[in-house]
Amino acid sequence: MVGERAIEGIAFDLGNTLIPINYGKCFRMFGQEVGLPAYDIDRIFGEMIDSLERGLYPVSGGSTPISIGYPDSLFVKAEKAGIELHASFCQRVTEARKRRVCPPLDHEESLSYERFLEIFNDVPHSFEYDRLDFVRRLGERYKIVFVSNTNPISLYFLKTIKPYSEFFSLAPVVASHEVGARKPESAMWERVIEVLGVDPARSVFVDDVAAFVEGWLAYWREKGISSHGVVCRSYNFYATMRELEEMGISWGME
Repeated sequence: MVGERAIEGIAFDLGNTLIPINYGKCFRMFGQEVGLPAYDIDRIFGEMIDSLERGLYPVSGGSTPISIGYPDSLFVKAEKAGIELHASFCQRVTEARKRRVCPPLDHEESLSYERFLEIFNDVPHSFEYDRLDFVRRLGERYKIVFVSNTNPISLYFLKTIKPYSEFFSLAPVVASHEVGARKPESAMWERVIEVLGVDPARSVFVDDVAAFVEGWLAYWREKGISSHGVVCRSYNFYATMRELEEMGISWGME
């Protein structure tokens, strides 16, 4: 049990906490398309995704905000970011193939924008309705917010494609590209509490990355606040449900 101060709000990570994802499959598919090993693809995206998840275009060296000119349209942000990311990816693939002394891809072999987006958005590898139902039941008793290191391309896909879109009818999302920071940076934690509208001492943060959960706890601890966190084991979400239950959280299944 948490103690005398009851939990009022729960912040859930999305990827691999509520929505199982598989980056390895995505990297292998890209590698097959452009003739590079998956670990090269991992490195290429590693160079770009930090900027994109902070709301900056990768092609411009991570200096131009995605929101410039389009503060209210996720669709336009996603489209523009997709074009920029595709161009940057193709440029980096060309450089990587040169380092490996591979011949350049001819026009027929080059990766189209449409195929790039198809693979890029093929990261979720399953959908477990138990997790959706769990969050829906919790939402009847607690304030809920989703927290994600993400980008406008992925967020637009999840918000518009069923069954993933069903999550977004249940709670707002704090997206890193809209905050301009990534977990576990303090700006994310402050925005979570702002959106949740609950005292951190009465809040729980659930994430599959232990460092992010510890970052949440440490941030509030430095402010003299004892918050709560749970490290989610994505492969066994029922264990996470039990941990929350042990904290005194209920969801109408008694």
